[in-house]
Amino acid sequence: MNANRLQLAPAFRRLATLQRRVETQHDTTVQQAVDELLRSLNDLRAGQAQLLGQREEIEAVRADLRAEREKYTQLFDSAPDPYLVTDAQLTILSANRAGADLFNISQRFLSGKALSVFLSKDRDRFIADATRLASAGESEEWSFGIRPRERAPLEVKARVVVHATPEGVELHWVIRPD
Repeated sequence: MNANRLQLAPAFRRLATLQRRVETQHDTTVQQAVDELLRSLNDLRAGQAQLLGQREEIEAVRADLRAEREKYTQLFDSAPDPYLVTDAQLTILSANRAGADLFNISQRFLSGKALSVFLSKDRDRFIADATRLASAGESEEWSFGIRPRERAPLEVKARVVVHATPEGVELHWVIRPD
């Protein structure tokens, strides 16, 4: 925006020079055109000032949103219970630290993995139930077995909550050892 602001100053200087020349010639048609050009440049300057103000407001809102997102990311990560977010196909979109600890895998490697790879039994039934739950849009309590990486299988209970998003359906999993 600053580059555009700088371009207006030379335009006003050239217009002032043109006005001085026209005033000495006493040509009313050209004077009217120059006056109209001056009004247009002033309108442009006012529009530019308005856009700059809006841009500053947008940047302030973005900063607020970043701060809120960071706050909720910290809250999500520090939750004591394992928490996962999956899509309807059970691909893990995000997991908190406790979730990564439960599955014995780094958070960054957990994202993008299929939740079903950690199931210790009844994968087909689990996937079918998750598909049904995602399309019904309900919430349920589930019990199932998981096999964390390089650890013994264990039974867990999960509260599964379905959320509709603009991108599709998400399943939110709060998991506790049984």
